[in-house]
Amino acid sequence: MARINVCTYDSLDGDDARYALRVVGWFEVDTATHYPEATRWDGSNHISRATGSQWSHQGLYRTRGGRWVLESWSQWASAGPASYVFIDADAALHWLRLHEHTEAISVHFAPDPEESGAAATAGADLRNVRVKDDLWDAALVATRARGTTVSAVVRDALREYLRTARELPRTG
Repeated sequence: MARINVCTYDSLDGDDARYALRVVGWFEVDTATHYPEATRWDGSNHISRATGSQWSHQGLYRTRGGRWVLESWSQWASAGPASYVFIDADAALHWLRLHEHTEAISVHFAPDPEESGAAATAGADLRNVRVKDDLWDAALVATRARGTTVSAVVRDALREYLRTARELPRTG
């Protein structure tokens, strides 16, 4: 099984132009799940959605242990080998959305169990709410950090709105 080193770049003496490469971990590529980048055709070349370049590319791995690894490489002859860095779940979710890996999102970023399945829908009529991706992503991060769910926050906000709306004079 092939092991890939995961590195970080440390600034030397506070100089951002000079840095040292430091290995911070590794993963086995054979047991990881790979998500390739998406590209768009500009009429002449395939352009990476991640980098905006025909020469620089990215891929994403989910390790067997559940960590996210961003792979970056270039087709320039002098660029050197690919680099691999750990990224957090929020960055991985953003990357997966950008590259339209919707199945991976549903697998790795599934809704909370209390919000899914028959228990969540028993005795309730469900409604869809449209929310832009960046707002939804921020809501997921904030609610998970506070031990609640986006649905619970939306319900509470709607109740509060209705409570205050009753106190406002009707217009028109």
